[in-house]
Amino acid sequence: MGACMRACARLLFLVVALVVCGAAAAQETKGWLGAELRDVTKAEADKLGWDAPRGAMVVAVVPGSPAARVGIKAGDILVAVDRTMIDVSADVDAAVSSRRPGAEVRVQVLSGGRERRVSVTLAERPSTVAGPARGPAPLLMLDSGGHMAKINGLAFTPDGRFLVSAGDDKTVRIWDWRAARTVRMIHGEVNAGEEGKIFAMALSPDGRLLATGGWFPGSRAESDAIRLYDFATGRQLALLKGHNNVVNAIAFSPDGRLMLSGSGGREPTAIIWDVAGRRALREMKGHKDRILAVGFTPDGARAVTASDDSTLRLWRVADGGLIAVLAGHKRDLDRALAIRAQDSMIASGDATGEIRLWDGYTGQYLRTLGAQKTRNGPLRFTSDGRYLISTCSYGGCGADGQHVWEVETGREVLTYKKHASSVLAAAATPDGRLLATGGGDNQIHIWDPRTGETKHILSGTGSPTWAVGFSQDGRRLAWGRTWSRNSHWAGYGPLTHAVRLPAKGATLGAPERISAQVDASFVRGRATAGGLTIVHRRGGDYDFDAILDLKEGERTRVSMERDPTTGYQHRSYSFSWDGTAIISGGGNGSLSAYDLRGQKLGEFVGHEGDVWAVTASPDGRLLASASHDQTVRLWNVKTRELIVTLFHGGDDEWVMWTPQGYYTGSPGADKIVGWLINRGTDQPADHVGAEQLRQHLNRPDIVDRAIVLASAQAAVAEASGTSFQLADLLRRPVPRLRIISPAGGSTLRGGRTTVKIAIDATPDPVKAIRVQVNGLQVDEETPDVGSGGFKPGEYVLKVPLSQGRNDVRITLTNAIGEKAETLTLVHEGEGDLDKRGTLYIVAIGVDKYPGLGNSCGVNGNASCDLRYPSADARRLVQAIERRVGSAHLRTVTRLLVNGGAEKDLPTAANILDAIDMLKQARETDTVVLFIAGHGVNDGASYRFLPTNAEIAPGGTLRGSTVVPWHALQEAVETAKGRRILFVDTCHSGNAYNQRLGNAAYHANIIAYTAARFDQEAIEDPKLGHGLFTYAVVEGLEGKGGLAERRQISTKDLADYVVRRVSELAKALKGEQEPQYFKGRDASDYVLARW
Repeated sequence: MGACMRACARLLFLVVALVVCGAAAAQETKGWLGAELRDVTKAEADKLGWDAPRGAMVVAVVPGSPAARVGIKAGDILVAVDRTMIDVSADVDAAVSSRRPGAEVRVQVLSGGRERRVSVTLAERPSTVAGPARGPAPLLMLDSGGHMAKINGLAFTPDGRFLVSAGDDKTVRIWDWRAARTVRMIHGEVNAGEEGKIFAMALSPDGRLLATGGWFPGSRAESDAIRLYDFATGRQLALLKGHNNVVNAIAFSPDGRLMLSGSGGREPTAIIWDVAGRRALREMKGHKDRILAVGFTPDGARAVTASDDSTLRLWRVADGGLIAVLAGHKRDLDRALAIRAQDSMIASGDATGEIRLWDGYTGQYLRTLGAQKTRNGPLRFTSDGRYLISTCSYGGCGADGQHVWEVETGREVLTYKKHASSVLAAAATPDGRLLATGGGDNQIHIWDPRTGETKHILSGTGSPTWAVGFSQDGRRLAWGRTWSRNSHWAGYGPLTHAVRLPAKGATLGAPERISAQVDASFVRGRATAGGLTIVHRRGGDYDFDAILDLKEGERTRVSMERDPTTGYQHRSYSFSWDGTAIISGGGNGSLSAYDLRGQKLGEFVGHEGDVWAVTASPDGRLLASASHDQTVRLWNVKTRELIVTLFHGGDDEWVMWTPQGYYTGSPGADKIVGWLINRGTDQPADHVGAEQLRQHLNRPDIVDRAIVLASAQAAVAEASGTSFQLADLLRRPVPRLRIISPAGGSTLRGGRTTVKIAIDATPDPVKAIRVQVNGLQVDEETPDVGSGGFKPGEYVLKVPLSQGRNDVRITLTNAIGEKAETLTLVHEGEGDLDKRGTLYIVAIGVDKYPGLGNSCGVNGNASCDLRYPSADARRLVQAIERRVGSAHLRTVTRLLVNGGAEKDLPTAANILDAIDMLKQARETDTVVLFIAGHGVNDGASYRFLPTNAEIAPGGTLRGSTVVPWHALQEAVETAKGRRILFVDTCHSGNAYNQRLGNAAYHANIIAYTAARFDQEAIEDPKLGHGLFTYAVVEGLEGKGGLAERRQISTKDLADYVVRRVSELAKALKGEQEPQYFKGRDASDYVLARW
């Protein structure tokens, strides 16, 4: 359809006019701190011993704001800004608003009676923040299917079915470890930056309670508290306050009645807690440095603590009395503690690698078991006590690995070297046969300590991005996820994938693998410009690569130094394209711009991990950065605005989104992007995924325009349909749904069952209840007209089942988004869904467009008529009736093509009447919809053009003569049974296709499209058909070896069509790759037998 593609491009130009007249007079953007302030009162000043009130009291802080990033909290008092004393809160507003976003100010803060100075990089007020913050704001949270930062805690459930993990990415994951997938997550309140990281985790012996500790948001007492959860529901039960520093270690007593925790700070403390009473029983002090590991002896009578002060301490649980100090280690102890169940023997390891054994009753030193070459991480005894596993927490862990020692002889019997980085957490299965280890590489390995065999690896699809670059024409962006070298300016590895950027009518492309030869042609960071060179060297507080020198020949013109508040070191750097600025990426997400005098121009705020590569685009407009947070980001070089963020997984799933949440990507990839909504330090946070909000946020058009305009804010401002904002989630949540009965895993008979659900009250009522079983649509209920929606309460749904496993997915929808829950049931014997039903076929082929005249083609003077859509529709109907119809009791067909009777013409009215027939489908039926003809994109909307399409005065399409895509989509989505969609339209190769694939995924529709969304479809006069339809018919007829198999499934058909169309296109010196979209739960099933 090459001619078709050009015709549509011209047609789109005629019917969609976008006039950009220029922005209103630009207002100078002011700096933003992100803190709500008030004046200090006289009473507060008196309490502080001041003669008069002064300073600005912090009332609230916007999570993720500049103030939050440097630890400013409610209750703090801002005393001075850039050495100018603050008398009233208005003085702070004046000082901040006089500076531009990206400027750095020094703020003197009075916090808890102590003064401190912080360096704050101001930002631009986000569009979602209408005024001073008075409540929480949704925080971006990525979910690639596994941990995205180091893992600090592991525990198996008592029945061994699940593994629980937690770490620096602020999440608790519950894994079905045998299936290597996350089944659910638990979130507490978090903030941007460090707040929310989990350093310690423990599961009670009965599996009912989960405890976590770490660096949490809130007051000092809340930040250092332990969160106690009901493990089954994720409900937060208590916030145990008592520590005066972050909690690094937690353990339950063998009977689960007590809990032991350890922290650091000026006075490291261990606390024994009454779990049922939710109160501290005893505090135990004496360590000189932070406590990193704790445990109970098997009888629960003694407690053990291990510290960075190189000692262990043995305590009496009854009164907290010290029994013994276990001294002798030469270096600090890092989580390296284990207690043997058989006799209370204590094992400990230090930073030298030495492992010591101690008497668990007296604390007496017994002997040194052995020594590994690296720093010891967690230790674990096997269940029979015969062996001890030691892990590596730092320094050459990939080479040295984890070790298995025979306790009685000290002989090393096995080394496990399959972790690429440090191990910071370990747990054994209840039967002791397997060990789980995890840490710095964000992966969990489950392995057999007797054989060293890896049983499972639990991880997400993401990995750090080490390199980034632009093609020389600036039209493609490339990145790489493989580390292979140290180069601060060129990146740390090869470029392996690239995406076409939108420009001049071309839409954003999909990621494609590139060769080493193509990689070599791409532009990377530049360390030289105009006779100047930038080079890093060691220095600073920690002797990292903290200093960046700007050199002219051998002379150093200026040096730029990073410190702990500005990212520690220069991880990556480059000149801007015009050579007038220096861009440097640092630790913890720091990305800074400097002028050639070494003065900081400002910050690019957004990354959460070390920035490994930066590159400026050849036109000088864009900056690309790659980070350990597994993302690639595009920025506006001049304004430092974040434009879009890209996540590309190892499974080739990808999603790109703007800061406002608008996204595009591969089908189903919107599950990766989500937001946390804090509800307070004493409650779990809510998580809302982008897929739940896709009716508002799935906007490829906005993503495209953001890149073209180099501004996401400008793209959102010019787009229609953008009234929804993420901040709306704070007061208008998605539906709340609970499944009451039957219990998950129940075995049933009778063909169908009843499912009772409960709908909780939300400001926006539920407008639809959708039920699917194994991807089949079995029911959709809507409220009575005039009712306003389903009322809160309990509802009973009648659900048909099939033989065997049934995944029943129930979805509620309101004006904000949707909420789904899945119930798994087993049915014995034949179910109601196993019966044969009716095949409904609606096929639409449009090749005559008299109302459009000669308005198509490159020059807008060619006919808009097409050649083969009607022939394609007829041929496909014949093949489906013949092959697919035989598996059904009857077939009902509606064919709309040019050349037939008036009632059978593909007019707008006839098309809408035809798809209305799909409402008749029942849960055992199959629905097939085929469309071929012209289609146009209009912003977020897509319109199919029937044969009576007309251009109205003014050059726009007459609304009554087009078919909105949402009408076609709704007809298929609401139809019951199996749904199959074939799309061969002029704009298969346009952004519309991305939305189709995503909609098909979530609605569990099997969809086939003629081409990839960034390609055009091709027709062949010799065949008399489009390549796509021709190949589909061949597949259904058993060509290409399929006849020998005597059947074809939905996936078999997709594989054949992709292969065959590629062959046919190459013969015509073209390229076309049909797309196959399978719904989330839709199974691959047999389409035809012969």
